Amino acid sequence: MDNRSTDRTAPAAQPARIAGHALVGREAEMELFGAFLAGVPRLGRSLVVLGELGVGKTALLAAVVGHAEAAGMRVLTATGVEYRAQTSYGALRQLLTSVPESRAAVADLPALAAALDFKRGRAPGQDAVAEAVVTLVAKLSRKQPVLLVLDDAQWLDRASAAILGRVVRRLPDSGAGTVCSVRLGDESFFDHSGLPLHEPRPLSEAAEERLSQRFPALAPRVRRRLMADAEGNPLALLELPAALTASQRTASHAFATRITSLPAPTRHLLLVAALEGSGNLLIVRRAVEGRCGLKHLASAERLRLVHVDEATGRLAFRHSLMRAAVVDLSTSAQRRSAHRALAEAWTGVPEQRAWHLAQAAVDPDEQIADLLEDAAGISARRGDGPNAVAALVRAAELSPAAPERARRLAQAAYLGTILTGGCAMYPVCWMTPAGPHRTRVPGRRGGHRAVPAQQLRRRRHRPPSAVRRDHAPARTVRPG
Repeated sequence: MDNRSTDRTAPAAQPARIAGHALVGREAEMELFGAFLAGVPRLGRSLVVLGELGVGKTALLAAVVGHAEAAGMRVLTATGVEYRAQTSYGALRQLLTSVPESRAAVADLPALAAALDFKRGRAPGQDAVAEAVVTLVAKLSRKQPVLLVLDDAQWLDRASAAILGRVVRRLPDSGAGTVCSVRLGDESFFDHSGLPLHEPRPLSEAAEERLSQRFPALAPRVRRRLMADAEGNPLALLELPAALTASQRTASHAFATRITSLPAPTRHLLLVAALEGSGNLLIVRRAVEGRCGLKHLASAERLRLVHVDEATGRLAFRHSLMRAAVVDLSTSAQRRSAHRALAEAWTGVPEQRAWHLAQAAVDPDEQIADLLEDAAGISARRGDGPNAVAALVRAAELSPAAPERARRLAQAAYLGTILTGGCAMYPVCWMTPAGPHRTRVPGRRGGHRAVPAQQLRRRRHRPPSAVRRDHAPARTVRPG
Protein backbone atom coordinates (compact mmCIF):
# COMPACT_ATOMS: atom_id res chain seq x y z
CA MET A 1 0.00 0.00 0.00
CA ASP A 2 1.29 3.47 -0.89
CA ASN A 3 1.83 5.48 2.27
CA ARG A 4 2.25 8.80 0.45
CA SER A 5 -0.54 11.30 0.91
CA THR A 6 -1.81 13.17 -2.12
CA ASP A 7 -2.19 16.93 -2.23
CA ARG A 8 -5.76 18.10 -2.22
CA THR A 9 -6.92 21.17 -4.10
CA ALA A 10 -6.35 24.23 -1.93
CA PRO A 11 -9.47 26.25 -1.21
CA ALA A 12 -9.58 29.91 -2.19
CA ALA A 13 -8.86 31.26 1.27
CA GLN A 14 -6.37 33.37 3.17
CA PRO A 15 -2.82 31.96 3.58
CA ALA A 16 -2.40 29.37 6.31
CA ARG A 17 -1.00 31.14 9.35
CA ILE A 18 1.04 30.24 12.38
CA ALA A 19 2.17 32.74 14.99
CA GLY A 20 1.11 35.59 12.71
CA HIS A 21 3.22 34.47 9.72
CA ALA A 22 1.65 33.42 6.42
CA LEU A 23 2.52 30.04 4.93
CA VAL A 24 2.30 30.83 1.24
CA GLY A 25 0.15 28.38 -0.70
CA ARG A 26 0.01 25.70 2.00
CA GLU A 27 -3.74 25.53 2.72
CA ALA A 28 -3.96 21.90 1.61
CA GLU A 29 -1.16 20.86 3.95
CA MET A 30 -2.75 22.71 6.87
CA GLU A 31 -6.00 20.87 6.23
CA LEU A 32 -4.12 17.57 6.14
CA PHE A 33 -2.22 18.29 9.37
CA GLY A 34 -5.38 19.48 11.09
CA ALA A 35 -7.04 16.12 10.40
CA PHE A 36 -3.86 14.33 11.51
CA LEU A 37 -3.72 16.15 14.85
CA ALA A 38 -7.43 15.58 15.49
CA GLY A 39 -6.84 11.82 15.39
CA VAL A 40 -3.77 11.72 17.64
CA PRO A 41 -5.55 11.57 21.05
CA ARG A 42 -7.71 8.63 19.99
CA LEU A 43 -5.49 6.70 17.59
CA GLY A 44 -1.91 7.87 18.03
CA ARG A 45 -0.42 8.62 14.63
CA SER A 46 2.86 9.17 12.80
CA LEU A 47 3.63 11.21 9.71
CA VAL A 48 6.89 11.82 7.84
CA VAL A 49 7.21 15.04 5.86
CA LEU A 50 9.64 14.10 3.10
CA GLY A 51 11.00 16.67 0.66
CA GLU A 52 13.86 18.40 -1.08
CA LEU A 53 16.11 20.96 0.58
CA GLY A 54 14.20 24.17 1.30
CA VAL A 55 10.81 22.97 0.09
CA GLY A 56 9.24 24.16 3.35
CA LYS A 57 9.41 21.17 5.72
CA THR A 58 10.59 23.17 8.73
CA ALA A 59 7.91 25.83 8.20
CA LEU A 60 5.25 23.13 8.01
CA LEU A 61 6.48 21.53 11.23
CA ALA A 62 6.43 24.93 12.94
CA ALA A 63 2.81 25.29 11.84
CA VAL A 64 1.99 21.83 13.21
CA VAL A 65 3.59 22.73 16.55
CA GLY A 66 1.52 25.92 16.71
CA HIS A 67 -1.72 24.09 15.92
CA ALA A 68 -0.92 21.32 18.44
CA GLU A 69 -0.14 23.76 21.25
CA ALA A 70 -3.30 25.75 20.46
CA ALA A 71 -5.26 22.50 20.74
CA GLY A 72 -3.83 21.83 24.22
CA MET A 73 -1.31 19.14 23.26
CA ARG A 74 2.04 18.71 24.99
CA VAL A 75 4.76 19.06 22.33
CA LEU A 76 8.23 17.51 22.69
CA THR A 77 10.72 18.64 20.05
CA ALA A 78 14.18 17.70 18.81
CA THR A 79 16.16 18.86 15.80
CA GLY A 80 18.90 16.96 14.01
CA VAL A 81 22.02 19.04 13.38
CA GLU A 82 24.41 18.28 10.54
CA TYR A 83 27.61 19.53 12.16
CA ARG A 84 27.09 18.60 15.78
CA ALA A 85 29.74 16.45 17.49
CA GLN A 86 28.74 12.81 17.93
CA THR A 87 27.29 12.35 21.39
CA SER A 88 25.31 9.40 22.69
CA TYR A 89 21.55 9.95 22.65
CA GLY A 90 21.97 13.69 22.03
CA ALA A 91 18.68 14.11 20.14
CA LEU A 92 16.80 11.83 22.54
CA ARG A 93 18.03 13.91 25.46
CA GLN A 94 16.93 17.09 23.67
CA LEU A 95 13.49 15.60 23.01
CA LEU A 96 12.84 14.36 26.53
CA THR A 97 14.16 17.44 28.33
CA SER A 98 12.31 19.96 26.16
CA VAL A 99 9.56 20.26 28.81
CA PRO A 100 10.03 20.00 32.61
CA GLU A 101 7.45 17.22 33.04
CA SER A 102 9.26 14.79 30.76
CA ARG A 103 12.66 15.63 32.22
CA ALA A 104 11.43 14.82 35.74
CA ALA A 105 9.91 11.52 34.55
CA VAL A 106 13.18 10.27 33.04
CA ALA A 107 14.76 9.66 36.44
CA ASP A 108 12.02 7.14 37.33
CA LEU A 109 12.89 4.85 34.42
CA PRO A 110 16.23 3.07 35.08
CA ALA A 111 17.04 2.14 31.47
CA LEU A 112 16.33 5.64 30.22
CA ALA A 113 18.11 7.31 33.13
CA ALA A 114 21.23 5.22 32.42
CA ALA A 115 21.09 5.90 28.69
CA LEU A 116 20.81 9.66 29.19
CA ASP A 117 23.45 9.60 31.95
CA PHE A 118 21.02 10.85 34.61
CA LYS A 119 22.06 7.91 36.79
CA ARG A 120 24.80 5.31 36.65
CA GLY A 121 23.67 1.79 35.85
CA ARG A 122 24.23 -1.22 33.63
CA ALA A 123 24.29 -0.62 29.89
CA PRO A 124 20.69 -0.82 28.69
CA GLY A 125 19.81 -2.46 25.39
CA GLN A 126 18.11 -0.44 22.67
CA ASP A 127 14.82 -2.28 23.12
CA ALA A 128 14.84 -1.47 26.85
CA VAL A 129 15.52 2.21 26.17
CA ALA A 130 12.81 2.34 23.48
CA GLU A 131 10.29 0.67 25.79
CA ALA A 132 11.15 3.19 28.53
CA VAL A 133 10.56 6.09 26.13
CA VAL A 134 7.19 4.64 25.11
CA THR A 135 6.28 4.20 28.78
CA LEU A 136 7.21 7.81 29.53
CA VAL A 137 5.28 9.19 26.57
CA ALA A 138 2.23 7.06 27.40
CA LYS A 139 2.33 8.31 31.01
CA LEU A 140 2.47 11.93 29.86
CA SER A 141 -0.36 11.38 27.36
CA ARG A 142 -2.71 10.26 30.13
CA LYS A 143 -2.81 13.88 31.30
CA GLN A 144 -2.88 15.49 27.85
CA PRO A 145 -2.18 14.32 24.27
CA VAL A 146 1.50 14.31 23.34
CA LEU A 147 3.11 15.15 20.01
CA LEU A 148 6.75 14.28 19.26
CA VAL A 149 8.26 16.56 16.62
CA LEU A 150 11.57 15.63 14.93
CA ASP A 151 12.92 18.21 12.49
CA ASP A 152 15.74 17.25 10.10
CA ALA A 153 15.53 13.65 11.30
CA GLN A 154 18.15 12.63 8.72
CA TRP A 155 20.75 14.21 11.05
CA LEU A 156 19.75 12.54 14.31
CA ASP A 157 22.67 10.85 16.03
CA ARG A 158 22.92 7.09 15.53
CA ALA A 159 21.74 6.03 18.97
CA SER A 160 18.77 8.42 19.08
CA ALA A 161 17.75 7.50 15.53
CA ALA A 162 17.72 3.80 16.40
CA ILE A 163 15.61 4.36 19.53
CA LEU A 164 13.18 6.82 17.97
CA GLY A 165 12.71 4.56 14.95
CA ARG A 166 11.45 1.91 17.37
CA VAL A 167 9.40 4.35 19.46
CA VAL A 168 7.49 5.77 16.48
CA ARG A 169 6.27 2.30 15.58
CA ARG A 170 5.09 1.55 19.14
CA LEU A 171 3.02 4.70 19.70
CA PRO A 172 -0.31 3.77 18.02
CA ASP A 173 -3.19 3.70 20.55
CA SER A 174 -0.99 5.48 23.11
CA GLY A 175 -2.57 8.92 22.85
CA ALA A 176 0.65 10.26 21.33
CA GLY A 177 1.74 11.04 17.80
CA THR A 178 4.90 11.83 15.87
CA VAL A 179 5.63 14.23 13.04
CA CYS A 180 9.11 14.35 11.55
CA SER A 181 10.78 15.95 8.56
CA VAL A 182 13.35 14.11 6.44
CA ARG A 183 15.33 15.52 3.55
CA LEU A 184 14.80 13.54 0.36
CA GLY A 185 17.89 11.73 -0.90
CA ASP A 186 20.09 12.22 2.20
CA GLU A 187 21.59 9.25 4.00
CA SER A 188 20.10 8.82 7.44
CA PHE A 189 20.30 6.64 10.54
CA PHE A 190 16.57 7.25 11.12
CA ASP A 191 14.54 4.46 9.53
CA HIS A 192 11.23 5.87 8.32
CA SER A 193 10.41 2.95 6.03
CA GLY A 194 6.78 1.92 6.20
CA LEU A 195 5.63 5.10 7.94
CA PRO A 196 2.98 7.33 6.32
CA LEU A 197 4.65 9.93 4.09
CA HIS A 198 3.64 13.35 2.88
CA GLU A 199 5.71 15.05 0.18
CA PRO A 200 5.03 18.79 -0.05
CA ARG A 201 4.92 19.83 -3.68
CA PRO A 202 6.52 23.01 -5.02
CA LEU A 203 4.23 26.00 -4.80
CA SER A 204 1.99 26.61 -7.80
CA GLU A 205 1.72 29.71 -9.94
CA ALA A 206 -1.15 30.75 -7.67
CA ALA A 207 1.50 31.72 -5.10
CA GLU A 208 2.61 34.57 -7.39
CA GLU A 209 -0.28 36.68 -6.17
CA ARG A 210 0.78 36.08 -2.55
CA LEU A 211 4.34 37.05 -3.47
CA SER A 212 3.14 40.34 -4.90
CA GLN A 213 1.19 40.98 -1.68
CA ARG A 214 4.30 40.43 0.45
CA PHE A 215 6.60 42.41 -1.90
CA PRO A 216 4.30 44.92 -3.65
CA ALA A 217 7.23 46.89 -5.14
CA LEU A 218 8.28 44.01 -7.40
CA ALA A 219 7.75 44.63 -11.10
CA PRO A 220 5.69 41.89 -12.84
CA ARG A 221 8.68 40.85 -14.98
CA VAL A 222 10.90 40.50 -11.91
CA ARG A 223 8.17 38.64 -10.01
CA ARG A 224 7.82 36.08 -12.82
CA ARG A 225 11.59 35.60 -12.93
CA LEU A 226 11.65 35.01 -9.16
CA MET A 227 8.88 32.42 -9.45
CA ALA A 228 10.89 30.62 -12.11
CA ASP A 229 14.17 30.78 -10.17
CA ALA A 230 12.53 29.61 -6.93
CA GLU A 231 10.89 26.64 -8.70
CA GLY A 232 8.07 26.91 -6.18
CA ASN A 233 10.46 26.55 -3.23
CA PRO A 234 8.80 28.51 -0.36
CA LEU A 235 12.08 29.41 1.34
CA ALA A 236 13.64 30.69 -1.87
CA LEU A 237 10.43 32.51 -2.71
CA LEU A 238 10.68 34.58 0.46
CA GLU A 239 14.45 35.12 0.34
CA LEU A 240 15.12 35.91 -3.33
CA PRO A 241 13.39 39.29 -3.45
CA ALA A 242 16.02 40.57 -1.00
CA ALA A 243 18.84 39.60 -3.39
CA LEU A 244 18.10 40.28 -7.04
CA THR A 245 21.53 40.30 -8.69
CA ALA A 246 22.45 37.59 -11.16
CA SER A 247 24.77 35.89 -8.65
CA GLN A 248 22.20 35.95 -5.88
CA ARG A 249 19.22 34.11 -7.36
CA THR A 250 19.28 31.11 -5.03
CA ALA A 251 18.41 30.93 -1.35
CA SER A 252 21.94 29.90 -0.35
CA HIS A 253 23.43 32.89 -2.16
CA ALA A 254 20.98 35.16 -0.40
CA PHE A 255 22.12 33.77 2.94
CA ALA A 256 25.77 34.06 1.92
CA THR A 257 25.30 37.74 1.16
CA ARG A 258 23.88 38.35 4.62
CA ILE A 259 26.62 36.36 6.34
CA THR A 260 29.55 37.93 4.49
CA SER A 261 28.20 41.39 5.36
CA LEU A 262 28.51 40.64 9.09
CA PRO A 263 31.45 41.83 11.22
CA ALA A 264 34.23 39.26 11.73
CA PRO A 265 33.42 38.73 15.46
CA THR A 266 29.80 37.93 14.60
CA ARG A 267 30.80 35.45 11.90
CA HIS A 268 33.13 33.70 14.35
CA LEU A 269 30.34 33.55 16.93
CA LEU A 270 27.94 32.08 14.37
CA LEU A 271 30.52 29.46 13.30
CA VAL A 272 31.04 28.35 16.90
CA ALA A 273 27.25 28.16 17.40
CA ALA A 274 26.82 26.18 14.18
CA LEU A 275 29.45 23.62 15.19
CA GLU A 276 28.23 23.41 18.80
CA GLY A 277 24.84 22.37 17.48
CA SER A 278 22.63 22.33 20.56
CA GLY A 279 22.24 26.10 20.99
CA ASN A 280 23.75 26.05 24.50
CA LEU A 281 24.56 29.75 25.03
CA LEU A 282 26.74 29.06 28.07
CA ILE A 283 29.03 26.80 26.02
CA VAL A 284 29.06 29.20 23.07
CA ARG A 285 29.95 32.11 25.36
CA ARG A 286 32.82 30.14 26.92
CA ALA A 287 34.12 29.12 23.50
CA VAL A 288 34.24 32.65 22.09
CA GLU A 289 35.55 34.30 25.25
CA GLY A 290 38.47 36.58 24.46
CA ARG A 291 37.49 37.02 20.80
CA CYS A 292 33.91 38.24 20.97
CA GLY A 293 30.80 38.07 23.13
CA LEU A 294 27.11 37.34 22.93
CA LYS A 295 26.49 41.03 22.24
CA HIS A 296 27.83 40.37 18.73
CA LEU A 297 24.71 38.30 18.02
CA ALA A 298 22.71 41.48 17.57
CA SER A 299 23.57 42.08 13.91
CA ALA A 300 22.79 38.44 13.02
CA GLU A 301 19.47 38.65 14.85
CA ARG A 302 18.56 41.84 12.98
CA LEU A 303 19.21 40.02 9.69
CA ARG A 304 16.98 37.16 10.91
CA LEU A 305 19.73 34.56 10.67
CA VAL A 306 19.39 33.41 14.29
CA HIS A 307 17.13 33.92 17.25
CA VAL A 308 17.17 33.04 20.93
CA ASP A 309 14.23 30.86 21.91
CA GLU A 310 12.46 32.61 24.78
CA ALA A 311 11.12 29.35 26.22
CA THR A 312 14.41 27.41 26.31
CA GLY A 313 17.00 30.19 26.21
CA ARG A 314 18.81 28.40 23.39
CA LEU A 315 20.28 29.91 20.25
CA ALA A 316 18.71 28.61 17.04
CA PHE A 317 19.36 29.23 13.37
CA ARG A 318 16.16 30.12 11.56
CA HIS A 319 16.83 27.43 8.96
CA SER A 320 19.37 24.65 8.48
CA LEU A 321 20.40 26.34 5.22
CA MET A 322 21.61 29.32 7.24
CA ARG A 323 23.67 27.08 9.51
CA ALA A 324 25.10 25.30 6.46
CA ALA A 325 26.00 28.62 4.80
CA VAL A 326 27.90 29.75 7.91
CA VAL A 327 29.97 26.56 7.92
CA ASP A 328 30.47 26.48 4.14
CA LEU A 329 31.80 30.04 4.11
CA SER A 330 34.44 29.23 6.75
CA THR A 331 37.90 27.83 6.10
CA SER A 332 39.10 24.47 7.41
CA ALA A 333 41.51 26.31 9.73
CA GLN A 334 38.63 28.36 11.14
CA ARG A 335 36.56 25.22 11.73
CA ARG A 336 39.44 23.46 13.49
CA SER A 337 40.00 26.54 15.67
CA ALA A 338 36.29 26.61 16.57
CA HIS A 339 36.32 22.91 17.47
CA ARG A 340 39.35 23.43 19.73
CA ALA A 341 37.60 26.32 21.46
CA LEU A 342 34.49 24.18 21.95
CA ALA A 343 36.61 21.39 23.39
CA GLU A 344 37.93 23.80 26.01
CA ALA A 345 34.41 25.06 26.71
CA TRP A 346 33.22 21.50 27.32
CA THR A 347 35.84 20.81 30.00
CA GLY A 348 34.19 18.45 32.48
CA VAL A 349 32.17 16.70 29.76
CA PRO A 350 34.67 14.17 28.39
CA GLU A 351 32.58 12.90 25.49
CA GLN A 352 31.96 16.34 23.99
CA ARG A 353 35.56 17.40 24.60
CA ALA A 354 36.96 14.28 22.91
CA TRP A 355 34.84 14.57 19.78
CA HIS A 356 35.57 18.27 19.25
CA LEU A 357 39.29 17.64 19.66
CA ALA A 358 39.02 14.74 17.21
CA GLN A 359 37.36 16.98 14.65
CA ALA A 360 40.11 19.55 15.11
CA ALA A 361 42.92 16.99 14.73
CA VAL A 362 44.95 16.67 11.54
CA ASP A 363 47.86 14.44 12.60
CA PRO A 364 47.91 11.35 14.85
CA ASP A 365 47.68 12.31 18.51
CA GLU A 366 47.81 9.74 21.30
CA GLN A 367 46.32 12.09 23.88
CA ILE A 368 43.21 12.69 21.77
CA ALA A 369 43.01 8.99 20.93
CA ASP A 370 43.06 8.26 24.67
CA LEU A 371 40.24 10.73 25.27
CA LEU A 372 38.20 9.11 22.51
CA GLU A 373 38.72 5.73 24.13
CA ASP A 374 37.35 7.15 27.37
CA ALA A 375 34.39 8.53 25.39
CA ALA A 376 33.83 5.06 23.95
CA GLY A 377 33.60 3.72 27.50
CA ILE A 378 30.97 6.33 28.37
CA SER A 379 28.93 5.41 25.28
CA ALA A 380 29.26 1.69 26.02
CA ARG A 381 27.96 2.16 29.58
CA ARG A 382 24.89 3.84 28.11
CA GLY A 383 24.38 0.93 25.71
CA ASP A 384 25.23 3.06 22.67
CA GLY A 385 27.27 0.54 20.69
CA PRO A 386 27.42 2.48 17.39
CA ASN A 387 28.85 5.60 19.03
CA ALA A 388 31.29 3.56 21.12
CA VAL A 389 32.55 1.84 17.98
CA ALA A 390 32.79 5.14 16.10
CA ALA A 391 34.87 6.63 18.93
CA LEU A 392 37.24 3.64 18.99
CA VAL A 393 37.64 3.66 15.20
CA ARG A 394 38.47 7.37 15.25
CA ALA A 395 40.85 6.74 18.16
CA ALA A 396 42.56 4.08 16.05
CA GLU A 397 42.91 6.54 13.17
CA LEU A 398 44.61 9.02 15.52
CA SER A 399 46.87 6.41 17.16
CA PRO A 400 50.55 7.05 16.29
CA ALA A 401 51.64 3.50 17.24
CA ALA A 402 50.53 0.46 15.25
CA PRO A 403 49.94 -1.76 18.34
CA GLU A 404 47.60 0.80 19.87
CA ARG A 405 45.79 1.17 16.58
CA ALA A 406 45.31 -2.60 16.38
CA ARG A 407 44.14 -2.83 19.98
CA ARG A 408 41.52 -0.13 19.48
CA LEU A 409 40.24 -1.69 16.29
CA ALA A 410 39.93 -5.02 18.11
CA GLN A 411 38.01 -3.26 20.87
CA ALA A 412 35.74 -1.71 18.26
CA ALA A 413 35.09 -5.14 16.79
CA TYR A 414 34.33 -6.61 20.20
CA LEU A 415 31.93 -3.84 21.23
CA GLY A 416 30.30 -3.79 17.82
CA THR A 417 29.53 -7.45 18.25
CA ILE A 418 28.27 -7.54 21.83
CA LEU A 419 26.33 -4.25 21.73
CA THR A 420 24.95 -4.26 18.20
CA GLY A 421 25.02 -7.95 17.28
CA GLY A 422 27.43 -7.59 14.39
CA CYS A 423 30.13 -5.51 12.73
CA ALA A 424 28.92 -5.41 9.15
CA MET A 425 28.08 -1.71 9.54
CA TYR A 426 31.67 -0.87 10.50
CA PRO A 427 33.77 -1.95 7.49
CA VAL A 428 36.57 0.43 8.48
CA CYS A 429 37.37 -1.95 11.35
CA TRP A 430 38.58 -4.46 8.80
CA MET A 431 40.56 -2.15 6.52
CA THR A 432 44.20 -2.30 7.61
CA PRO A 433 47.56 -2.91 5.93
CA ALA A 434 46.80 -6.62 6.31
CA GLY A 435 44.18 -6.23 3.58
CA PRO A 436 40.44 -5.76 3.36
CA HIS A 437 38.22 -7.66 5.84
CA ARG A 438 41.22 -8.61 7.98
CA THR A 439 42.51 -6.83 11.05
CA ARG A 440 45.67 -7.08 13.10
CA VAL A 441 45.19 -8.23 16.66
CA PRO A 442 47.83 -9.16 19.23
CA GLY A 443 48.98 -12.76 19.12
CA ARG A 444 50.04 -15.10 21.88
CA ARG A 445 53.68 -14.01 21.85
CA GLY A 446 53.14 -10.26 21.73
CA GLY A 447 53.40 -10.16 17.96
CA HIS A 448 50.56 -9.66 15.52
CA ARG A 449 48.64 -11.99 13.30
CA ALA A 450 45.89 -11.41 10.77
CA VAL A 451 42.45 -12.57 11.90
CA PRO A 452 39.46 -12.69 9.53
CA ALA A 453 36.44 -10.63 10.51
CA GLN A 454 34.33 -13.78 10.73
CA GLN A 455 36.61 -15.21 13.41
CA LEU A 456 36.36 -12.03 15.49
CA ARG A 457 32.57 -12.20 15.24
CA ARG A 458 32.67 -15.69 16.75
CA ARG A 459 34.43 -14.20 19.80
CA ARG A 460 31.39 -12.19 20.88
CA HIS A 461 31.34 -13.78 24.36
CA ARG A 462 35.07 -13.48 24.99
CA PRO A 463 36.41 -10.56 27.05
CA PRO A 464 38.58 -7.99 25.23
CA SER A 465 41.66 -9.24 27.12
CA ALA A 466 41.37 -12.48 25.15
CA VAL A 467 42.52 -10.66 22.03
CA ARG A 468 45.12 -8.57 23.88
CA ARG A 469 47.03 -11.19 25.84
CA ASP A 470 50.49 -9.63 26.01
CA HIS A 471 49.68 -5.93 25.58
CA ALA A 472 49.81 -4.60 29.12
CA PRO A 473 48.86 -2.24 30.46
CA ALA A 474 45.63 -2.48 28.51
CA ARG A 475 42.29 -0.91 29.17
CA THR A 476 39.01 -2.63 28.59
CA VAL A 477 36.07 -0.59 27.40
CA ARG A 478 33.25 -2.54 28.94
CA PRO A 479 29.56 -2.04 28.21
CA GLY A 480 28.59 -2.00 31.85
